[in-house]
Amino acid sequence: MPLATASARAADGRALHTAYLGYLRSTGRGNTAYWTAARSFFARWPDPYAWADEPLEVKLSANGATRPLITFLTLHARLQPGYAYLLERKFSSLWRELQDTPIRADLDRFLAAAADLGFRQRASVAVASQVPARLLIQTGRRMDRLRPSDLQDLAAACRERAERTGRSWSHYKAALGNTHRVLFHLQILPAQPRTGAGPLAFADRLEDVAPPIRAALVAYLERKRATCVPKTVSSLASRLMHFGVFLTQADPALSSIADLDRCRHIEPYLAALVDAPNSKNDAVISVAERSRRILAVAGFLSRLAGGFCLRAPAQGACTYANICEHCPSFHSNASSLPVLAAQRVDTEALARDAEERGWISEANRHRKLITRLDTLISEAQTG
Repeated sequence: MPLATASARAADGRALHTAYLGYLRSTGRGNTAYWTAARSFFARWPDPYAWADEPLEVKLSANGATRPLITFLTLHARLQPGYAYLLERKFSSLWRELQDTPIRADLDRFLAAAADLGFRQRASVAVASQVPARLLIQTGRRMDRLRPSDLQDLAAACRERAERTGRSWSHYKAALGNTHRVLFHLQILPAQPRTGAGPLAFADRLEDVAPPIRAALVAYLERKRATCVPKTVSSLASRLMHFGVFLTQADPALSSIADLDRCRHIEPYLAALVDAPNSKNDAVISVAERSRRILAVAGFLSRLAGGFCLRAPAQGACTYANICEHCPSFHSNASSLPVLAAQRVDTEALARDAEERGWISEANRHRKLITRLDTLISEAQTG
């Protein structure tokens, strides 16, 4: 039975309790456990919105006999439990429970529009369950009154959940895009969703990186846009993403770039590059790609403490690059031979790559470094 006032927040607990019991009788469901759970719920939260204000842990602790009541209240527009809760519940009984609810007509309209756009029935139902149903429940509005900010709010909740639980939200991201497309088709949203041809925001590209590390990487990439062409910055984002994901997996407790340690973070990352998989095939990445990833990380880590380098690409090779290796005070020993040897291999690959691209000043810089590395290696070997 539909409840009369969809926007009422000061709900009468006894009236809602009676309505729920009537619903159970009319559908032939429920048992003593359901009735007892409902009585306990309304005894503790006469106004269901007081339950919605509880911490997520409390809301998720609702048992199997209480959850049908919560579903009933949400579908009848008497409870907005928050996206954090809605994203943790699959609502497997959603379509069975929709009869005589305020959102049934809206979801039927959504499915019809999705079919017009060529979506298969199974895909349409999945999308409708994941996004539109949750939007209608949480906003308390009809579909015609949904706004772009509503989708943005749900996307933000998905990102927060991913950060909190480590679970990917890729399926929700796809469903949000398809929902946007259908709502635009229905002339509810004013603009089409961004297509795959447009660049993703850096924060989205680095979504699998821990928040504090991601924030530092995004800030660096935003500033690189001032001195580098978009394609260069995009390549940097891809390479730094691998570094950020490695740090997130290797040290989940890492809370700041300032806490990076050479032995615990940098050298393990360099070692992992040897077996880093190539996303385009079953092989590992090339030596040249390993070098580019190392240079991307080196550039990020060597950024100025109080700012960022404003040197433009047209200015050619930087005379301060690898300044430590060329300094007369720089010395090494036998314990650093593996690192020096690896650096020499990488630099040789970079020199060849620069020569092939016609970047003569870059190639000369790399060759000069190779000469210096040979000297350092020789000195380290002789003690």
